[in-house]
Amino acid sequence: MTSGTAPGWAAFVADVLALPEGPTRSSALARVCLAADPTMAESGGPDRPPGRPPVPEVRTAATALAGSVADPADRTRRCQRIVALVFRTWQPQIRLDLAAPEVDIDHRADECAEAVALAREQGDPLLLAWSLGHLGRALRQAHRWSESLAAATEAAALTEGPADPTPGPWAAAPDAVAESPLVVRTVLACRAFKDMGMVAASLGDIELWRDAIERMTPLAEGLVPVRPSLLAEALSRRGALARHTGDRDGFRAVEARLRSWAEQSGLNRAHRAWLAQAAYNAAHLHDHPRAYELLRERLVVSLHGVGLDGEPTPASVGALVPELRRRGLRSRRIAVGNSAYDCAVQLWRSRSRLTAERWELASAWLDVAESAYSGDGRNGLAAVRFTRARLVADHPTAGDPLRAADLALAAGATGVRAGLMVNAAVAAAEWCAPGDTRVFGRLTELSERATPRHRGVLNYALACWCRRVAEDADTAEGTARAYADAETAALASCADLEFDGVVVDMEKAARSWWTAALACGPSGRTDPGEVPATMLRRLLEAVRCVAELFIGVSDLAERAALGQQFGGLFREAADLAVRLGDAAAMDRIMEAVRRDRVGALISDLARNPAVTDAVRRAAESVIAANAARPALPETEIPPASESRVLSRTADAIAETRRRSVSQADRILGVLSALADGRGLPGVDARTVLDLCPRGEVSAVLQLLSSEVCALGGGTPPRVLYRRLTWRGGDGTVHEHTDAVPLPFSPARLTPDQPGYWLVLARLTRILLPEPLLGLTAGSAPVRLMIVPTGLFDIAFDVLPLDGSRQLVDAAVVSVHASLTTMTHLLKRAVVPPAQPSIAVYDLDRLTHTEPEFRSLESYLPPLFEVTSRAVLVSTLGSGETTGYRMLALAVHGTDDATDGWGQSKILPDGTELTAAEAMALSFPQLCVLASCHSSVRLRSGVELAGFPLALFARGATTVIGSLHEIDDETTSQVMQRFWRHMGDGTDPVRALRDAKLGWLAEKQDRRLTPRLWGGLVALGGAHF
Repeated sequence: MTSGTAPGWAAFVADVLALPEGPTRSSALARVCLAADPTMAESGGPDRPPGRPPVPEVRTAATALAGSVADPADRTRRCQRIVALVFRTWQPQIRLDLAAPEVDIDHRADECAEAVALAREQGDPLLLAWSLGHLGRALRQAHRWSESLAAATEAAALTEGPADPTPGPWAAAPDAVAESPLVVRTVLACRAFKDMGMVAASLGDIELWRDAIERMTPLAEGLVPVRPSLLAEALSRRGALARHTGDRDGFRAVEARLRSWAEQSGLNRAHRAWLAQAAYNAAHLHDHPRAYELLRERLVVSLHGVGLDGEPTPASVGALVPELRRRGLRSRRIAVGNSAYDCAVQLWRSRSRLTAERWELASAWLDVAESAYSGDGRNGLAAVRFTRARLVADHPTAGDPLRAADLALAAGATGVRAGLMVNAAVAAAEWCAPGDTRVFGRLTELSERATPRHRGVLNYALACWCRRVAEDADTAEGTARAYADAETAALASCADLEFDGVVVDMEKAARSWWTAALACGPSGRTDPGEVPATMLRRLLEAVRCVAELFIGVSDLAERAALGQQFGGLFREAADLAVRLGDAAAMDRIMEAVRRDRVGALISDLARNPAVTDAVRRAAESVIAANAARPALPETEIPPASESRVLSRTADAIAETRRRSVSQADRILGVLSALADGRGLPGVDARTVLDLCPRGEVSAVLQLLSSEVCALGGGTPPRVLYRRLTWRGGDGTVHEHTDAVPLPFSPARLTPDQPGYWLVLARLTRILLPEPLLGLTAGSAPVRLMIVPTGLFDIAFDVLPLDGSRQLVDAAVVSVHASLTTMTHLLKRAVVPPAQPSIAVYDLDRLTHTEPEFRSLESYLPPLFEVTSRAVLVSTLGSGETTGYRMLALAVHGTDDATDGWGQSKILPDGTELTAAEAMALSFPQLCVLASCHSSVRLRSGVELAGFPLALFARGATTVIGSLHEIDDETTSQVMQRFWRHMGDGTDPVRALRDAKLGWLAEKQDRRLTPRLWGGLVALGGAHF
């Protein structure tokens, strides 16, 4: 196995082997072995090649050395025997050509154990610590965790205390130049703590993992002048732990420290470590494009001095891999392979942007990784092959799942780590033809020796495989049997994938619950009378998981893809909830749908250069905490230990999530409430009514269009789900749930479309359930709070009722984004102070606002008039806004149909303020934007967007805004009345209604032109 290895080392070893038997030859062979050890400094010299010797040469040298010292008679030869035992099985591989594939790994553990036994007899603490380190790593590779941890712990203990001037392993090569015993001892201590941390990471033992890093870091700091790589490793491990627990501040601090070190020192190793951490952090925050660019930059640094010209491309990087191999720069070569592989993975993870060109680019990066890994094998090559299978399945125009399944099976068969073998088998189950016995056999084989970490996903794959068999079966008996097997595996998967409320794999948990729901009837195991209720309970669990997936979505394309995957789930759950009349279930389903854009909104904020550091930090904290997943043990451990470890991991992640939501609440407001997946089951319309004022008939109307993205975005038939909860005058709460055909597409029914107002006039009985129409027939107006999911373009006030009345005559209407935001704002609302108010009016550009401004000035004095961006930011940026009654804004604005954060207001002095910049300010509870162009939604969204959302996030509880660009003169006339009613003490929601009714009463024909007044809406204000 010498093909492609460094000629210098091959020739050097050949020359050594040609020497006559004796001390010189044995010492030289020991030096070859020790040169491969990362514990030892990497250095060349006039008498040996540079870099690390390749594995074949190391094993050859160690085997020859073992033969020379088979019966060691003195201390030097005994030490050489120890070195030979450690390196004779250097970097073992899984041998697929053997009946027992792990024999090479097991043999290494035995050889290292023999080396430790011999080292104990030598009285050299450094030699024993070094031997124990290799034994611990061999045991870890064999998944013998407790033995590995014991070896690392003993090695660490041996390095404590005063330095002992013993030669350690260098006694095997007495003619070599060795490092000082103090350096060697400290290096061994660092390696021991690193090994302890890696075992702890595999076991999910957070406390041990953290303790090992804390003990390694100060030792590594002292070695920076001679071994900077150790500090890079310590900090990298600290960053990995922070990502594992969702600690955004922790992994950003590591990134900042590595960057500072790299910039100040100029060290290539520090620079590579910084770029790696920055890339992994970006990937954890779902910013895959940034992660990709950082990885390309890391390739430039890794290839410094090797001859890279220009931008790193697969072709230019791949051409340099042979040069790295020729120079014996193994660590650099593997680093290049890792970066190239990660580049491909980041392109694949950005599947929503995976064009044919990017697909080819990802494939080319895998070619580079395969070339770099060649000769070192292990898991890298298998990972490359598995990622190729993923690319084949996800080709943007010619996906081939059957071929992908074949490739995944082949990749899994060559894998070393259990995780890759399991993931490959699971993917094959998703892609294969129904009933593929090869896949079933592989899943069964892996399940028989499944570890806690992988049991849940394997059961998911079995459920998937059995469900597809059931759907393809040609007999009733075969269908029932396959569904029964699918149900058993799916329920087992659901149990294994969740621990203490933290789900290991949210997407697989959602699919498992969905499969369990669909199988409960045809499996025949559930009483027929209980099937609908059982099915709904399981569908709701799946819906809960998908709601949390929405929180982790990074862009609108990814959100759309998720909607396509799970739209059928939401439709099935909603239809069943309607059929059973389960109001609480319908509330949960609708609230889950309303989270469909929050992840994209928060990701947009995290990446937006216009937001402040505090806003970005809050957004990233939410993303990081929700991306964290428990690490379950690699292998079976005693149940008591497993429970303890899992509890620690789940508790750490849960605490991070609680802390991130609490911190984000102060910055992101309602966005943080929507990003808290724990709140979904406890939010319902009854809770909202309980928080609202009593004494009048109040109602919450929830509407959900089947055309929203989360329900598949237009899959027929088009349906409108309706939920009405109302409290009568006697305090009794009533519920109504139904679904009606939706004769129009909400995406095409917008105020800027011809015929909008004519169509709207015919939609009353579609949008308003019969019980609500009955409530509006009373003499007193109904307090009506509407949550129009997917229908934010509807001007509800103009809907015709009986005779000449419209909804504005019979109801005090406010519009809301979700029950979650209503609850959040109701709990925050307080009585605003009487004065003063902030007024920003562009009297020069908006000439019709002059009378409105004078009305505001007359009825609600005193006013603090602001005309410039600088003064507005100074006033609202201090955080001291509790003394202001409200903000009234009447200026021109621009819209942003992408993410909403680009909506801007043009202030009287000509400067602009964007919605993203507004997230840095603090606003009064009442904000009036009636004379602005302040669209409350996006074409692609079901949540609030832009300025109204920024206001709610930063302190507002009620916003008076517009659905569309509205007539300036009419708005001014209505708002003059609005300010008069506000001055009389009327709350803003009722004041807007009264102002509209007063304006309409002046001329009866004004009702014939609803476009002049119907677009004015009250957002929020449920506490009024």
